[in-house]
Amino acid sequence: MGQDNKKHLSDPCLALTLEKMELIKRYKVLLILTVLALIAAAGVLLFIYHFHTSDVTALTDFSAAYDNFDQAVSDFSALVQAPNAAGAPTSDGLEQKADAALSDLQTKASARISSITKNDAELMRITSEIGNLAAKELDALKEYQREAAGNNAVPDTLAQAADFKYQRQTDYAHFRELLGQNE
Repeated sequence: MGQDNKKHLSDPCLALTLEKMELIKRYKVLLILTVLALIAAAGVLLFIYHFHTSDVTALTDFSAAYDNFDQAVSDFSALVQAPNAAGAPTSDGLEQKADAALSDLQTKASARISSITKNDAELMRITSEIGNLAAKELDALKEYQREAAGNNAVPDTLAQAADFKYQRQTDYAHFRELLGQNE
């Protein structure tokens, strides 16, 4: 039996295998730590990717809601400013459409943007401001409609709506600029 042990130890393949085993034992902790570090890095990258895609979705949804509101409020504004618009049969439908678009816009404007997005605080501030200006604009148009229905329309109310619209559009241009979408 002593001969067999000497024979196995003198075998170059076995000696190499034993050396590899010793090397693996020696660096086992380092290997495990490396694998764990790679798993952690992949987790962090997936976490960042999730937040990035969530931010892109929120900002895209806000832009779509803005466009929808802009169209709805333009339609309602044209109807309100038309002669004899107070009793128009489609007035309620356009007003409801504008209200729904405003509700959607304000919901999208309240979305939180993660700090991995450039200008996150400014984007959240400007979207909130756009939502508030949109509400003021629509309220001014509704007030003008009520005044026109009572034949005491005040041009200042329409001028206020126009001012709110201008401020909203200016803020939206700034929003697009922050996103790098200059037109």
